[in-house]
Amino acid sequence: MKKLNFFIFGEPGDYDKFNPRYVYENNRIDELIYFIAEGEPFSQGVEELDENLSIDSEDLLVLISDLKRIGAIKVNEQERYAINFTLFLTNDIDNIQDFINYAGEKIGNKIISLEEKFNNILREKEISLNQVSVKRKFYHAICDYTFDGVALEYFSKKGLFKISKVNEGNRDFILYAYEDHKLLNKFSNKLLCSSNNVWIDGYRFNSFGDCDGNRNDVFRYFRRVDRAINNIENVEQLNKAYTKWIGKRNNELAKELGDYMIHLATGNIKGNERKHEELLSFSMGLGYVNSDNNEKITINVPIFTENHEEVFNKIAEFICSEIYETLKDILNEMSYRLGNITAVRHGVDKNEIALELWHLIFGAINEYLVEKGFVDKPYYSEFEGRYLQCIYMRVR
Repeated sequence: MKKLNFFIFGEPGDYDKFNPRYVYENNRIDELIYFIAEGEPFSQGVEELDENLSIDSEDLLVLISDLKRIGAIKVNEQERYAINFTLFLTNDIDNIQDFINYAGEKIGNKIISLEEKFNNILREKEISLNQVSVKRKFYHAICDYTFDGVALEYFSKKGLFKISKVNEGNRDFILYAYEDHKLLNKFSNKLLCSSNNVWIDGYRFNSFGDCDGNRNDVFRYFRRVDRAINNIENVEQLNKAYTKWIGKRNNELAKELGDYMIHLATGNIKGNERKHEELLSFSMGLGYVNSDNNEKITINVPIFTENHEEVFNKIAEFICSEIYETLKDILNEMSYRLGNITAVRHGVDKNEIALELWHLIFGAINEYLVEKGFVDKPYYSEFEGRYLQCIYMRVR
């Protein structure tokens, strides 16, 4: 049976019938969506679905109702169905790959041509407590801060794609999915387009990279601990109470970690004092620091000061204004370059398709910038994937 990997952009809210995650728990959903998606839009009604799928008739009606509620399918006057969200299947691969490679190289070359302007902006203010290479600054400022942050808001306001969609139950989210196939997984897992963040008073702990593994970053580690606790059976109330308590302790730990890294970077502490043993061990586990045989502590990640926001915003807004027309033209080519892909055939809102295409495009741009040596090459582990980390100081 075909399997789909579902994703959500936005906040689906409480875990109830209006939440896509609740609906996706039913393992027959994949079969139903795939059958509708493979066919022509509005070619399948309940009768055809009942004849062709090994789903009980009553269950089928429930599944259809669930999918309509979360906006995953739409129905016409003849009570026939079509897909209503961005879905990429294996037969879409070639067209999508050609499209994002074309876009990545075209915009990537434009970015590279602006190097001197970026350098001039970086020279305006010191933005890091420790020594950070220009290529490493570019990685965080361009690949993450710009493309996965400022650009989303900038281009959505320009009407190139949408980042908000209010669904039933007043839930604001946009759905997308990929067929579970190794060739498609390179789009959802292997492109540099995933930002993980833990926000705490005064700090943001960030990692940016692909999704091809479990990173040893603050966000993923805290989340894995939560999941492990919640997987303890028959003590649901205790799990809920404990994860709430441990969440508060995690916030305290993150604050202590941020303070420790700042004091280390500014030379206020050596970092290996007895009272700092636990923080040293934790920061080493995260890859934030190394300790040599002489017990000298070396910082491995950029620590960006509060000034980074002004400087990174300047870079981001400059990039967005410079590539806007190019990106607009590329997305306008969707109809004829991608006219045969599943989502376009089914008449899914082009601004929703464009949102996921943007993630693929900026992932392809980032890959191109890494390939050309314009930005730092991310760290790689077969268990963690590729990523680089940094710590942002925030105005308190």
